[in-house]
Amino acid sequence: VHGVRDPIIETHDLVGASLDLMAAEIEKNDHRFAYEQAKMLSKEFVMKQETRLAFLRADSFNPKKAADRYVAYFQRRLELFGVENLVRDIVLDDFDVKTGAALAEGVMQILQNRDSQGRAVVVALPAFFQAESYTDNDGVLIWTRLFFYMMLSAADDEETQKKGLVFINYTLDANPRNNFQLRRQILKACSKVVQCLPIRVTGFHFCHNSPLVSPLLAIVAFASGAAISVRMRPHEGSHSECQYSLMSFGIPMKSFPISIDGKLVLTDHRKWMQKRIVKENYRAKSLSLVRTIDLPSKTDVLLGRGRPFNAHPGNRLLHEIVATYYSQYNSAPRDEKTKISEDVIAIVHKYNGHFLKQDADAGVWVEVSNLEARNKVNHSFRRKREFDLKESSKTINVGRKDQGKRLKVTQ
Repeated sequence: VHGVRDPIIETHDLVGASLDLMAAEIEKNDHRFAYEQAKMLSKEFVMKQETRLAFLRADSFNPKKAADRYVAYFQRRLELFGVENLVRDIVLDDFDVKTGAALAEGVMQILQNRDSQGRAVVVALPAFFQAESYTDNDGVLIWTRLFFYMMLSAADDEETQKKGLVFINYTLDANPRNNFQLRRQILKACSKVVQCLPIRVTGFHFCHNSPLVSPLLAIVAFASGAAISVRMRPHEGSHSECQYSLMSFGIPMKSFPISIDGKLVLTDHRKWMQKRIVKENYRAKSLSLVRTIDLPSKTDVLLGRGRPFNAHPGNRLLHEIVATYYSQYNSAPRDEKTKISEDVIAIVHKYNGHFLKQDADAGVWVEVSNLEARNKVNHSFRRKREFDLKESSKTINVGRKDQGKRLKVTQ
């Protein structure tokens, strides 16, 4: 596993000061045309602190770099999607027929499982992009719009903003000689896009089965500089060899979109697309202010019953915290119990965890209110008490049976 580093502790003072400095740096930027246009259309959209915080995370809380990235972001949005989409969320319905078809074909997918370090994983599959069907200009625009949308979708998650994202360019079975000029233009365009999105790509993997690609990757690594090249990992070989190599870097093969015999798998991608459509519609309604999450993290607490919920790492974490506070909670008066439950919630948040429940209709995870979170904690304390009473009862019964056996032996 590479590209992993200790997370930045986001204190209230750090976030507040960084947002102020970022705002000042934006005003110094000389390329604010699209930004100012967006601000004129919707100041609320442009000034949203949650969005600006995502850009700060992408640049490790460097206000100058985050400001430059934010200004470039609006310029790229304007170029790719037009002024009509400058100050609203970009959704699947915004795509033209060609771009929508490329997305449906699965040429780029977000894995439905995080890597071993909790990072989101995006996979590009250029071998399945029917480049010959488009002119060079169309091909570049389609791929770049797709790349912009998929990366932005992955960044629509606080866990990914903090830990970063892993990008895999899986080029097996793609002849590097075919459409070379188009592929070079696409690579150049996507390189510009990634520099303006609110996401930090912490790992690059390039998978191929052509000896012609290796020297090209060496040139790309050299030209990218040490900061980028240290995060790049090439993988050469068959499908099974490349996938085994990726697995050694913590990439989950359970939801990988290519089988070991090289066939495209669309099952998870189609589910993701359906969930994305529902999520976008969900946000467009009155519940748009509710936080929605695609992939719960290892520290999120999931509300629900049954073994899958109890086995989730975040739920096990909650049980450990509850066990620590149980004696104090059990002997406390009613008003003190509420305070202890609030303390437990604060500890979960300290681990970057959230209390989530799944919307039955939308199929997305939604962050619950503080009251629902407290009810979940109180329920966990009650379950702990019931479990202890049951165990105590078992111990008493075992003791009575042993005592009975000893009496019989004595008699």
